[in-house]
Amino acid sequence: GIGLAQGYWRDRHKSEASFIIHPDTGERLYRTGDLGRYLPDGGIEFLGREDSQVKVQGYRIELGEIESVLGTHTKVRQTVVMTAGKRDRQLVAYLVLKSDSFNLEEFKNFLAQRLPDYMIPHQWIELKEMPLTVNGKIDRQALANLTQKERDFTSESTLKSIAPRTEIERIIADVWQQVLSVKNLSVNDNFLPLVEIH
Repeated sequence: GIGLAQGYWRDRHKSEASFIIHPDTGERLYRTGDLGRYLPDGGIEFLGREDSQVKVQGYRIELGEIESVLGTHTKVRQTVVMTAGKRDRQLVAYLVLKSDSFNLEEFKNFLAQRLPDYMIPHQWIELKEMPLTVNGKIDRQALANLTQKERDFTSESTLKSIAPRTEIERIIADVWQQVLSVKNLSVNDNFLPLVEIH
């Protein structure tokens, strides 16, 4: 709008990338890099940053894309997707739901129909509300500081976990648990999200 800055000081390239023209009104706009969506009441919900690209399993992943897709699920009020782990990076989805009926398989299937396998989070954490900074933005550091116990809430009630039943299944599960540094694998677990592709 009219009160917008003229551009970045002595940086024409950055100015052209950040100061754009609205395609319908012709007004000058500033591209903040923030993502949002309109709510039914006319308000705008902050969804995160558009420049939140990470590399997981050898793939470049836009975390905001996963958040946007997951945010369209009718049971999801708010979502944040981040990575956890330094050596073995994994995607973690933090959810605030509109109802109390959390079904992990439902959310995984919802994403699987819309995104490639490598973009489906490995860990899922349901929260009553998102932690906020003093500026009112999502406190990603607080999310990252959640304990492993809070991260690992996929129980029998949310996901049917089947323990290895035969000697061969036990041997294979032991090998995977050692290689991937994880515990309590189900015979139905998908290992692709855990494996680093080089």
